[in-house]
Amino acid sequence: MSLKKHIHFLKKYIMTRPSLLLISVILMSLESLSFLSIIGLQQRLIDNILLQGQYELVTEIVCLFVLAFLLYAVLFTYAPHMMHRNQSVIQSHMADDFMSYIYRIPIRQLQKERIATYVHYITQDLDKVADMIGNQIPRGIQQLFVVLFVAVMIGMVSPVMLIACFILGVAYVSLGRVFAVKLKKAAGHVQKAKTGVLVHIEQGISSTREVLAYHRLDWEKRDMTSCTIRITRK
Repeated sequence: MSLKKHIHFLKKYIMTRPSLLLISVILMSLESLSFLSIIGLQQRLIDNILLQGQYELVTEIVCLFVLAFLLYAVLFTYAPHMMHRNQSVIQSHMADDFMSYIYRIPIRQLQKERIATYVHYITQDLDKVADMIGNQIPRGIQQLFVVLFVAVMIGMVSPVMLIACFILGVAYVSLGRVFAVKLKKAAGHVQKAKTGVLVHIEQGISSTREVLAYHRLDWEKRDMTSCTIRITRK
C-alpha cells in the first residue's frame, strides 16, 4: 500500500470525529504549557528570590505555582482520557467496517483464510491503528509544539546553543530513519508470527474437538506417549 493510500485511509477515520481529536490536541498542548510554566516558575524562584533577594515576590510565585500544578494535574488526567475515548470511537468504526467487509465477501474467499487470521486483525491490527490515530498523532503534535516552543526560548537566550541542538536533532532523526526500516520489517515479522501462533492454536482446538467427538482419547494418549519416548531417546 502506497503512502497516498495510507494517508487516505487514516484521513477517513480522522474525519469521523475531528472535534474530539482537535480537543485532544488542544488539551495536550495546554498540558505542555503548564509543565513548561512550572519550570519557568522554578527559574524565577531561584533567580529572583533566592539569588536577588526579592522576597516580596514569594506570595505571587507561590500562588502561580499552585495554579500551574493544579492545571497540570487536571490536564495530565483529562487529556489522556480524551485520547483513549478517541481511540475507542475510532476502533469501533474500524471494527464495524471490517465486519461489514466480512459479511460482503463470498464464503469461498472467506474460507481461504484461517479464522485465527481474522481474529488477529480485530484484536491486534485494529487496536494498533486506532491507537496511532487517537493517541500517537495528538502526542506527536504535542511534542512538535513543545520542540518549537523550546527552540524559540533557546534561540532568544543563545543562538549558538540553538544551532548545536538543531545539529544534534538532525543527527537523531537521521538515525531514527535508518533504524525505522529495520524496525518496520521486524514488526511485520512479529505480526505474521503472531498470526501463525493463533492459527496453530485454532488447529489444536479443532483437533482436540475431533478427538473428543470420536472417543479417541486412548489412541491419542498412546500416540503422544510414544512420540515423547522417541524424542527423549534422541
